[in-house]
Amino acid sequence: MEKFLYFAVSATNQTTYPKSAFRGVTSTGAGKINLYFTPMVDAGQDTTADEVDKIILSCGADEKAAIKAIVDSISSTGSMKEAFIVIADTATSAFLSGSGITACDSITYAA
Repeated sequence: MEKFLYFAVSATNQTTYPKSAFRGVTSTGAGKINLYFTPMVDAGQDTTADEVDKIILSCGADEKAAIKAIVDSISSTGSMKEAFIVIADTATSAFLSGSGITACDSITYAA
């Protein structure tokens, strides 16, 4: 069974991606990181662009620690009881342990 990553900006703006959809992460240098995923829906069916869904997380000054915590959590081979991983849930103030993540700022889907 595959792991799933959960993100919530609010109680009405939340999403979950399978681990296999994770494409990568970039650091902004401003206390935020951008996570990229294979789009859930590609309404435009644009085959010329590399479209991605993007999630922006606030993590404080140690962006590398946040990135490492995310990568470690999705690559661990722990029990399948850990198949649902809360990365950032701003609605309930639940964040990945040891990541320094403080908010899920936005979820943007490929157009």
